[in-house]
Amino acid sequence: MIKEKFVVAAAAPPCQPGEVRENLTSIREACSDLARERPGLVLFPELSLSGFLPNHPTVEHLPWLTEGIAKVREWAQTIPGPATDSLLEIAKEFDILLSAGLFENAGPVIHNTQVLAGPNGVLAATRKMHIPMFEAPFYNGGGLPPVVETRLGRIGTCICFDTLLPEGPRLLQVAGAEIVL
Repeated sequence: MIKEKFVVAAAAPPCQPGEVRENLTSIREACSDLARERPGLVLFPELSLSGFLPNHPTVEHLPWLTEGIAKVREWAQTIPGPATDSLLEIAKEFDILLSAGLFENAGPVIHNTQVLAGPNGVLAATRKMHIPMFEAPFYNGGGLPPVVETRLGRIGTCICFDTLLPEGPRLLQVAGAEIVL
C-alpha cells in the first residue's frame, strides 16, 4: 500500500559519457545536497551512470556508429556489479530509494536499464522496452517491466520512450504499480 506522504527528489547532475566513477560521485553529491529535504526517493536520469552517446554527427555516419557500439559495450555494467554496489552504498548512507540508469552488460546483449536501489539491495532493474530508431544499433529492448513492493508503495519504472507509448504504463498499472517512475 502506498505511503500517504513522502518527498520525491529529481536530480540531474553533470554526467560524463563513460566516466562511471565520476558519475557516481556526482550522484552521491546530489544525494548529499538533497539530504536536508529528507527525500524517500531520489530519481536520476536515463543512463545517468554510464552516460549517453554523443549526438549523431552531420557527416560520416558509419565511423560514428562503429565507435558508438564499441563505447557502449565498454561502458556497460553488470547487475549486480561494482556500479550497483556503489548505488546501494549511497542508498544506505542516505536511507533512500534511488533510481539511476546505466548500460547493462547482459552477456551477449546490452540493455538500457534503470536500477531501483534501496538500503537493503537492488529492488528492480527495468530494461527499456521500446527502442527508438537511432538507438537500436546500441542496445536491445527488454521484457515486461517489474513492479516491486517498497516501503513507499508498489513501484514500477518506464524509461524515456516507453512513457510515450501507452503499453508500458498500462502494464505497470495492471501489475499493481502505485508509483510509476
